[in-house]
Amino acid sequence: IKQFISDRIGVEVDELTDEVDIVGDLGCCGDDLDELIQEYAKQFNVEIADYLWYFHSEDEGHVNNIGRLFFRTPHDRVEHIAITPKLLFECANKGKWDIDYPNHKIPKFRLDGVVNIIFILLIVFIWIAKCSA
Repeated sequence: IKQFISDRIGVEVDELTDEVDIVGDLGCCGDDLDELIQEYAKQFNVEIADYLWYFHSEDEGHVNNIGRLFFRTPHDRVEHIAITPKLLFECANKGKWDIDYPNHKIPKFRLDGVVNIIFILLIVFIWIAKCSA
């Protein structure tokens, strides 16, 4: 497991303790984490249907998410759960993603995303208006 993590995110194996948080400590998040989890599931034959990304990492591009200033993202609505080499090892031995996530409610419709779209459309409209002038 540690060699797998090392190969995917470029961290030396000896830097990987059992409890290191791949997201919080090593900075593997967003799409990079998604790719890591997908490859992990394939390589170690782990069923990840119950994997809930937002407990572990923010969205890709979360820094540019203007909408999160007004509405909480899924990640902002739950408490962070670390993905560690120990957790990946345990799940690989069980053959399934085995985390008992706390009860929570995530809206089906993301208002932070709507704000982002409106912001982008506003910028485009302003740019078109300036070019037309």
